[in-house]
Amino acid sequence: MSEETKQKISMKLKGHEGVAGVRRKRTFEEKNKAREVSPPKKQIVAIGNNEQFVFESVKYASQQLNISRASLINHLNNGKQHSIGYSFKYCN
Repeated sequence: MSEETKQKISMKLKGHEGVAGVRRKRTFEEKNKAREVSPPKKQIVAIGNNEQFVFESVKYASQQLNISRASLINHLNNGKQHSIGYSFKYCN
């Protein structure tokens, strides 16, 4: 590979354009911008045994109840009761 070709590839990878077939790493600014655009958190309610708990997000609820987020989302969508005794709904 010629030195000129190496420089062109290097410039494209460092700069603003990617080379076809080569995946370019996202910059720190691009990663932060992606975080800022994330969807708003939805509050959820855990209902069970005459108790209701409101959680700020699915992530927080899964951490507090010690269940996986995937399982929690599945039970939110299908409306069935989880094995720990709670059913889940989104707050309106």
